[in-house]
Amino acid sequence: MIEDDATRVILMFMEQIRRPPLFLQLAARARERGKPIVMFHSGRTLAARAAARSHTGALAGDFRTMAALSAHQGVILAECFDELFDIAPCWCAIRKRQPPASA
Repeated sequence: MIEDDATRVILMFMEQIRRPPLFLQLAARARERGKPIVMFHSGRTLAARAAARSHTGALAGDFRTMAALSAHQGVILAECFDELFDIAPCWCAIRKRQPPASA
């Protein structure tokens, strides 16, 4: 998706990030290409982390740490699942209206 010229926004629903260094590297690449990542991370609370562990066996890390590292790479964190789908069309509309860069 990062290299696809037709992709303008990348949406993600995550319970955990299994390989944080790789995710951050890819998020930086998406930012460089002007493609925001909008992510809803469900592991914000102890109950959500327990639920993820119960059905995927995954151990979700600390949300605040993930949020800070992701934000540093330009990842937009949606507050809820609905917001994930509200942000994407807004971003696309904004990107369409930006004037071309001048040399």
